[in-house]
Amino acid sequence: MNKNIRKYISCMLTLTLLLILFTSCSKEKATKITEKARREETTETGFNPESNYDYQYFNSIEEIANDGNLIIEGEVVSDDGLQSINTSLTEQEIYFDYYVYTIKIDNIIEGEYSEENIQIKIHNDDFEAVIPKVGEKGIFFLETYDNVPASLLNPQQALLEIKDDKVVITEEVSDLFNEEDKIQSRSGNTVPNEVPVEDVINQIKNR
Repeated sequence: MNKNIRKYISCMLTLTLLLILFTSCSKEKATKITEKARREETTETGFNPESNYDYQYFNSIEEIANDGNLIIEGEVVSDDGLQSINTSLTEQEIYFDYYVYTIKIDNIIEGEYSEENIQIKIHNDDFEAVIPKVGEKGIFFLETYDNVPASLLNPQQALLEIKDDKVVITEEVSDLFNEEDKIQSRSGNTVPNEVPVEDVINQIKNR
């Protein structure tokens, strides 16, 4: 093969490789910039889905009760699946994927709501969230929105599971309760701590 042809082919291969590397880096940089802009824009205009970092962590029942606008006692009656929801508070639409659940309201502990059922949403990337189960009863600490399913104030802490008229103190919600409650309710190392539902409701109402 002619030396010039070999040199030409070698140069072309080198240029092609450099072009591929440059394009790959440019795409990665553009993706990072777009993702950063999306997060900043979401924080300014609507519900921020970065739940693992942005949700407030609460240290007492009083704290979490003071933060939202609706506290209910109810039962999960349906799993409505994964839905793409516009969470923007402006005319510019911003969609994210959420798992949606329907709650049958048995008791409005605090706040105002006129319907018998309410939908709540949990971001699909929220891997640390406590996932509601159909048939599960609980106390839900919520923030409501117009035309959008409500949000748990913290996907780990804002659902207090109820069994046999008692709130189960799981590891996720244990910081909401004082040591006296946890000691008095302790019934063994393998059994979750429990507090009567009425005691929790009274603590919310009397804070």
